[in-house]
Amino acid sequence: MEMNTQSYRAAKRAEIAERRAKVSAHYRKNGWTVYRIARELGCSVATVSEDLQALIDGWKRTAAVNTLAHIATELEKINCIEVEAWSAYESSKKPRRSASARKVTSVVDGEPVETTVTAATEIYPVTGNEKFLARVAWCVDERIKLLGLAKGDIKDDEENEKYPTTFTGWMALEFRKREAEKNNIVTLKAARLAAPHDVKPLPLP
Repeated sequence: MEMNTQSYRAAKRAEIAERRAKVSAHYRKNGWTVYRIARELGCSVATVSEDLQALIDGWKRTAAVNTLAHIATELEKINCIEVEAWSAYESSKKPRRSASARKVTSVVDGEPVETTVTAATEIYPVTGNEKFLARVAWCVDERIKLLGLAKGDIKDDEENEKYPTTFTGWMALEFRKREAEKNNIVTLKAARLAAPHDVKPLPLP
């Protein structure tokens, strides 16, 4: 009996997976509506809507994972650039050796003799090269933007919530819409349950 139940569940899962694969193909590749997909597959609109919602939830989870991986990759690149910039800045503060050479003519035994005299000096910079600090500051700014730590004014935040310009903002807006729809459904159900069902209409005068 248990084996029959497991076989039935496995067959049901395979059937759902096959149907959702067709729903996905018709929705993404062909751009069909829910009603047309239901007519094509010979099932109800509610079933197709449920399949499509499950597919969209899966796509969002995959997109979120890919986005996090992309952010981690870009952060690592920024970190490497910052390390190199700090190293270059520290090197620019070290003393540099400057060498010079000049030719000197002298007389030896009545004959002019030309010799080269070299001199070396060390230059001690007061501070390091500021262009490397500018690169460090750029890394900090890019990291703040990538992590979404930079906040604009309240008006900008409200506009971004209504009309998101990033994928993360779009996902947050979609989740807020879904939560609002669930809350509306719960409210309607509660109102229906609370409404009296045995109230008789008032008699006409």
